[in-house]
Amino acid sequence: PYLDLKTRQDWEETSRAHLERDVKAAEKRGLRATSSIGWGRPSDVIIQAATEMKVSLVVVGTHGRSAFEQFLIGSTAERVVRRSPVPVLTVREKK
Repeated sequence: PYLDLKTRQDWEETSRAHLERDVKAAEKRGLRATSSIGWGRPSDVIIQAATEMKVSLVVVGTHGRSAFEQFLIGSTAERVVRRSPVPVLTVREKK
């Protein structure tokens, strides 16, 4: 969406706080984790970040929609899987 500067800054600040908490939780479990915030089409931003950061694996959540639903509304996870230069692990949402 097209946001005013203040709204965008608020969203980024809130997102950074959540990401910092998640990175710390991962590090407590012995994982090396980083986070970043990007603006644009999610699949494009994820693939660009993966390439720039030279990651070895991208993990992306999926809603587990049917092929027909994906055709109608698209799927960020599917676009990442198809276009990523590195392996992608998809994790389905718990129901």
